[in-house]
Amino acid sequence: KKLPQKTSYVEVFKNPFGDRNVVTVFNLKSVMQAKMAIGRIKHYGKYSKIVFEGFRITDKKIKNYQNGIKLKVRQKAEIVSEEGIKEFRDMVNDALSHRVIYIGEQHTMFSNHAMQLNIIKALYEKYPKIAVGMEMFQRSKQEVIDRYLKGEIDEKRFLKESEYYKAWKYNYHLYRPIIQFCREKGIPIIALNADRDIVRKVSQKGIESLSKEEIKKLPEDMDFVNFGYIEYLKDIFAEHGSSVTKKKKFSSFLQSQIIWDETMAQTASEYITKNPDRKLIILAGGGHIRYRYGIPSRVERRTGERGLTILMDDQLKKGISDYMIYTAHLTGEKERKIGVYVEETGKGLKVDKVIKDSPAEKAGIKKGDIIIRFNGRQINDIIDLKIELFFSQGENEIVVKRNGKEIKMNIQLE
Repeated sequence: KKLPQKTSYVEVFKNPFGDRNVVTVFNLKSVMQAKMAIGRIKHYGKYSKIVFEGFRITDKKIKNYQNGIKLKVRQKAEIVSEEGIKEFRDMVNDALSHRVIYIGEQHTMFSNHAMQLNIIKALYEKYPKIAVGMEMFQRSKQEVIDRYLKGEIDEKRFLKESEYYKAWKYNYHLYRPIIQFCREKGIPIIALNADRDIVRKVSQKGIESLSKEEIKKLPEDMDFVNFGYIEYLKDIFAEHGSSVTKKKKFSSFLQSQIIWDETMAQTASEYITKNPDRKLIILAGGGHIRYRYGIPSRVERRTGERGLTILMDDQLKKGISDYMIYTAHLTGEKERKIGVYVEETGKGLKVDKVIKDSPAEKAGIKKGDIIIRFNGRQINDIIDLKIELFFSQGENEIVVKRNGKEIKMNIQLE
């Protein structure tokens, strides 16, 4: 390349043979000017060209390059046991030596559910005969889960008939990848939980409030004298005070928690007893796993299987779990909302309030309207609407009844 002689400069170019190095052109008039340029160049690292006049810098330039693809790199999860820092493969290999693996979660953290799926996949690759037990589903809905996993019903019907949004309520995007993986690979999902109406009734009024039919649904064998667990639950319940009335409330709270844990433990125990060749991975809130008080000790009492406990993003304390995983932050898909407060009428959802600047307000929905259809589907209750919103995006059709007349509107969702 022929270089102009009148201008003195130093210019940097990309190296065609590799990105780690550059090509630097020095077009200078004298050895003295070269020494000056080399001495100063370290102070002008962000520039691609420096122009000199004698020993004075007269111009500095930065070349414009097209931005590359930006990738957000997640940090690696940290895995800790009482022996120290562990690798993911070490934890998985340890898990393979157990029949039952408990993974305690923070319900709303996408990173926790991504890690659960990673563990499930890793175990499946090494030992395909696994099942996944989920706190998120009631025992009474096992048939619905089985039908969905076999492909007999679609996902909308699965969400409706399993009463996912009634019993659990958390964003379904948190659990969907796990359920889809199990469906794809033919991995059984076991509904662990007690009937939520029973648990709720006991938490408010105690076991004595249950009917004979409801009592028949409880586990026959329940441990109410694990004093370590009682003290642990007292700490959780501490904000309720210690008056006589509140002591009674704690008693009901304790009973409901034990029914909850014992039902999940009994369900898990029945499964591993009937399926001796399968390993069971239990997904539940961390509170049911910590110190083995909740589910693990109760499964061990029934079966002799101690199991492996894994917690995530919890306080690291002696004996709290076999492994603690600190996950890297992960953002997931949010639930779609139209921006209204509603009440169920039995024949639709009556709008009590429309949130300012919401999709509902922009669509023209008003207080007093009754939402009756969404994208052609009948809306009878809030769960119907939640399910339709889960599968919708962009422009959608909503039908409301106003003053006895049906009005169609287009509503835009992000």
